[in-house]
Amino acid sequence: MVNQTGSLVLATSAYSGATAITTGATYQWAKYTSGKWTDISGETSDTLTVSGTDIINIQFTADMEEKLDEVEEGKLDWHEVISEFYGPFKESLDKAEATIEKVEVVDEVSDIPCDKCGAMMVYKTGRFGRFLACPNFPACHNTMPILKYIDATCPECGGRMIERMSKKGRKFYGCEHYPECEFVSWEQPVDDKCPVCGGRMVLKRGRKGEVWHVCVNEQCRHRVEVESGGGNDESDE
Repeated sequence: MVNQTGSLVLATSAYSGATAITTGATYQWAKYTSGKWTDISGETSDTLTVSGTDIINIQFTADMEEKLDEVEEGKLDWHEVISEFYGPFKESLDKAEATIEKVEVVDEVSDIPCDKCGAMMVYKTGRFGRFLACPNFPACHNTMPILKYIDATCPECGGRMIERMSKKGRKFYGCEHYPECEFVSWEQPVDDKCPVCGGRMVLKRGRKGEVWHVCVNEQCRHRVEVESGGGNDESDE
């Protein structure tokens, strides 16, 4: 939904069916100036205008946001709001689905073959970012993570370190040899050793862009300032 917290905001459709008529693009950019919304989203909104629907109309979305706020505050009955909204919405949706140009979304093909059926894997986007999937789905359900290596080696076995994502969406770092090597770190490891105690160091960033290598030894915590970007080189494989 749109809001008035800044000059440039992301206005997202909160209504069922919006994805279908925008061929996957459920958002648009809008600029709020002088008390009104200005559409700067381009092709997606133009397509919807041609199809004669108000589903992603900026003022319509803003008005619905205000009504939903009033429902939350107990000033309006939600049954009345939904009833008033659904009739015109369904009519617009049916019209759009009948007249809008169908757009085929083509997957980006990788250079990595599926290790189960041999087809070239394609890039997909999920909850935790991009991953590789077999294009022969549903016949083949194979998926593969896109490994992001960082410029550091595992302090326990010497393997390369990989940036990973937990089930809760939190970034962490693990050894490429897992499960044989179970080393993990919530903080990004670096190869430098602490010049004071010889302990392992991790990369830390300050609010103003400063970058340090900090000793993980709680009895030391010595830090060394490095150039911006130091110890943060990454590569995808």
